[in-house]
Amino acid sequence: MQRGGENDRCKQSRARGRGATRARLAVAVLTTTVATVLLWPHGGSATPAAPGGVGLRLASTPWPAFMLSPGHFGAAPARGPQSASVRWRVKLEGDVTPGPVVGARGVAYVATNAGELHAIEVASGVQLWTFSGGGKYGSDLSTSPAILDDGTVLWPGPRHSLFAVDPAGRELWRLQLRDDLLSPLVDGRRGRLYLSDQSGLVRAYALQAADPDTGEPPEPRLLWHLELHSQTLGSPALAPDGTIYETAGNNVLAITPSGRIRWRFAAGGLIEVSPAVAQDGTVVVGSNDSMEYGITPRGRARWTYAINEYTYSSPQTLPGGRVAFGDHLGRVNLLDARTGRVIRRFQGRGQVWTSALLDGAGDLYFATRHGDVYGFSDSGRRLFDYRLPTTFDSYPALAADGTLIIGDDSGELLALAGSRRPAA
Repeated sequence: MQRGGENDRCKQSRARGRGATRARLAVAVLTTTVATVLLWPHGGSATPAAPGGVGLRLASTPWPAFMLSPGHFGAAPARGPQSASVRWRVKLEGDVTPGPVVGARGVAYVATNAGELHAIEVASGVQLWTFSGGGKYGSDLSTSPAILDDGTVLWPGPRHSLFAVDPAGRELWRLQLRDDLLSPLVDGRRGRLYLSDQSGLVRAYALQAADPDTGEPPEPRLLWHLELHSQTLGSPALAPDGTIYETAGNNVLAITPSGRIRWRFAAGGLIEVSPAVAQDGTVVVGSNDSMEYGITPRGRARWTYAINEYTYSSPQTLPGGRVAFGDHLGRVNLLDARTGRVIRRFQGRGQVWTSALLDGAGDLYFATRHGDVYGFSDSGRRLFDYRLPTTFDSYPALAADGTLIIGDDSGELLALAGSRRPAA
């Protein structure tokens, strides 16, 4: 399938072959761990304790998963860059379309479409190790790994596989579906792992605690699978009550923790973004009918917002009952997630395919396919516009020290230095 719009790339699986796993360790001084608490809609921790020990929930790190949290909700606790001060730029072997995540001790994990997963020290840009998935994969769709609280990195990589990699870059286990994977979803309350692939297959697994003798976690146990019977292009989101929200074709589906479809909501066009869950339970998603939708937890339209263009930018729900998403007109739209009312628009140059990122001070960041990385204050004042001769599809992440990390289509990973002043 091919997305519409400028400079599009065909969404397809690439050639896959069985390749050797390798880890290249580098000597580096790691920064200290900074624990953070990610907030769920309705309050509470995004990674509450699951029965049975560690390795069953997301890590309490600065940016542990796709769009920060299981509900695609929240703001990073650190204060982001106030100017376009480049900390480092690292050239990798393929398009950096997948979004980075940030784990303990200041280590970022980022993959490329060439099928390599990298561990990179945020402070210096030094590569600590590289893990090969044994083939190319991906397209223009941004997905991200998830980091568990024992340091295991769950990477949706080549060959339709989810790789579990330990903090030293060694493979622990892998799971295989039948098409390219979306971002893994971890339910820490229930010790569950949910996987979706682009063919519309959803699987639920029970994460299992580490073996007391070896110290290594066993492969998760399959609980159920569900066929959605349509192409899925969005990573699933989780509500506090355990409901999984996923997209298929032009539908948003609410799936119970037992694998039953509770309801379907039909949008007016194909959905190519991930849903997000707001504080009041509203599910927000955009569609190729040039509309953004707010959907109640019962599956009814709460509001619609006319974008008047496509959106390939997944919504990020935010504290204060807000939601932010980009569009093909170069804007990031900040709305009231309860009503769909426009609060503010942030204008950039070129289509916005990345997600928007909010820091602890209320500043907002995004990048465009024109090659611009933007920072805006909460009041709408532009902080900076950093330009490169490239395009950005990758969803950004923010480290504990406020470093903004984002990849581009030329294979470069960019880090902009964060503010030394902490968020209020």
